[in-house]
Amino acid sequence: MLAVLSPRAEEVVLDLGSGVGHVPRLLGRGAGSPTVALERSARMLAVGDFAGAVTLRADTASLPLLDGSVDVVTATWLLHVLDESQRAAAVAEVARVLRPGGRLGAVVPAVPRTRAQAVLRRAARAATRRLGAFSVPHELPALLTDHGLQVRHHSRTGAGYLADVVVCTRAAHP
Repeated sequence: MLAVLSPRAEEVVLDLGSGVGHVPRLLGRGAGSPTVALERSARMLAVGDFAGAVTLRADTASLPLLDGSVDVVTATWLLHVLDESQRAAAVAEVARVLRPGGRLGAVVPAVPRTRAQAVLRRAARAATRRLGAFSVPHELPALLTDHGLQVRHHSRTGAGYLADVVVCTRAAHP
């Protein structure tokens, strides 16, 4: 996802559901434009390593950022754990804070296409039931489009846990 997004040094990046800081560490942007790590959990923020990113404790349904103030948003392994209304609110907020031409990159569990993938998915769901919500967001493409985000890249990982990688661009005129 980050290779497709390829954030430039001067671009402001917002990482939604940053967890313990995996994406900010991968970006390793140092003194470049800010990376903002947004996480709802105080515990994750306390134990994480955010590689110098600005950290914010907030919910994805109400981003404490100005309209059009972000160039790139990442949502890695986040959207599938939100229920439909939370996911809709998060996408609306992403569309609001992205500047025209800004990019969203999302990674979500892939919908199985083969019998073997379906078996692996059932096993993964059984193993993660204790985590709460775990639904593949089937409505995601329509949700993105409804909020002025145009899918520019969609690929599937081929090894390990199957994932869909989606990269969108915010329309110049929503």
